[in-house]
Amino acid sequence: MKTLIANIYKNNNNKNKIKGILYKKDFKNIKIEFKKKNEYYIIFKKNDILKIVIINKKFKVLIKEIKKHPYKKEIIHIDFLIND
Repeated sequence: MKTLIANIYKNNNNKNKIKGILYKKDFKNIKIEFKKKNEYYIIFKKNDILKIVIINKKFKVLIKEIKKHPYKKEIIHIDFLIND
């Protein structure tokens, strides 16, 4: 299982980061961000299962949706569903 280290989202408009959200029923959504790396474009596929580490907490997640820039094909945003 692939592991991703993420940070809590800050309200700056940093273009070198990919934004995302962790969500689950009866769970407060967590906005996250992580560095853009070329390897992520190979790793991230819809319905893949990953492990995300945020401030010493580990979440097993399912990639629900990946939003890409229309013509640059860069990942802009990823929705992660927490999978217990």
